[in-house]
Amino acid sequence: MDPVPGPGPGRGAGVSAAAREVRAYWASVEAGFAARRDLATFLVAHLSRKEPIPVIPMPEHPGTTPSKAATAAALGIRYAALSDTGRVRESNQDALYAGSRLLAVADGFGSGGGPASAAAVEAFRRLEPDAVAAPAGELLNALEDTLAEAGRAVRDVAESGAAPDAVHSAAPGAAHDEVGTTLTALLWTGSRLALVHIGDSRAYVLRGGGLFQITHDHTVVQTMVDEGRLTPEEAASHPQRALLARALTGHGYGTRPGYGTGHGTGTVPDPDPDPNPNPNPNPNPGPDAGTGAELRLHDALPGDRYLLCSDGLSAVVPVPEVRTVLASVPEPRDAVRALVDLANRAGGPDNVSCVVADVVTSG
Repeated sequence: MDPVPGPGPGRGAGVSAAAREVRAYWASVEAGFAARRDLATFLVAHLSRKEPIPVIPMPEHPGTTPSKAATAAALGIRYAALSDTGRVRESNQDALYAGSRLLAVADGFGSGGGPASAAAVEAFRRLEPDAVAAPAGELLNALEDTLAEAGRAVRDVAESGAAPDAVHSAAPGAAHDEVGTTLTALLWTGSRLALVHIGDSRAYVLRGGGLFQITHDHTVVQTMVDEGRLTPEEAASHPQRALLARALTGHGYGTRPGYGTGHGTGTVPDPDPDPNPNPNPNPNPGPDAGTGAELRLHDALPGDRYLLCSDGLSAVVPVPEVRTVLASVPEPRDAVRALVDLANRAGGPDNVSCVVADVVTSG
């Protein structure tokens, strides 16, 4: 087969510009779809359990004029962050950051998981000074470029070898040939939050009394749920529910080789191979599914409370308990402490990291 010819002279810049214009258009469309999808998922879950449904205001579409309440005063965020080793691990491979423009959580795995998560977060910290109100496409382009930089940083960590004490945080008997990290980050622009997410750390928003998960777990088991091969109830107790399908790794970023890898457990095959696999394994991939990461925008409203956490919290503390803390503990610094305490009282089997940020009027 003949090689595919490359672009002619002068065409590279034009192609790049066109790609960015398409991404900018899709960003505005996807943000509206994402808000409605999250609300629909929430309503279905509550109807299935026959629980009362709180009244939740629909997020505004990013292409519409902001509401009077949103424009009456400038918005800011109050935030706090806390990370803890837990009750079982000997060291902490999580990394987190909370600042006036950036919130981030990363959960490292493998023999160099700690340096990998720190490198990923550090790449995004360098983006914080430039976080200003910007067109959707420019903002998401900046996030995508920084994600690629984070991927290179993680690859450098993997190629340089593990930190001497990092192996102690992996599970007993785990393979140490795979180094990587999850990453969930929100970039604050003054009225919007730009989300970048890969892996199984999570982001939630508490709005109008309801708690919404605004990220999708990139795990093998969640993919099987998406494909209809497992029910959510079966997934909750599946022995391989921690296996990651996407992460930042020594291979770059995107879908993991071997279909999935657990936190520090090495590459493993699909635990339930399908003889007739779905050619589109993620039915709701978003605009950047080819890279393996979610990139989208969320309009922020006064009174919103955001939570970013590693699976050291979400895997052991039921969502209703998380919601109770977020809804009843007014100060972010007290809320993160209460959430970490919940995880440790549940056995603390993993490192646990939480960032809580409140959207407030600042004038």
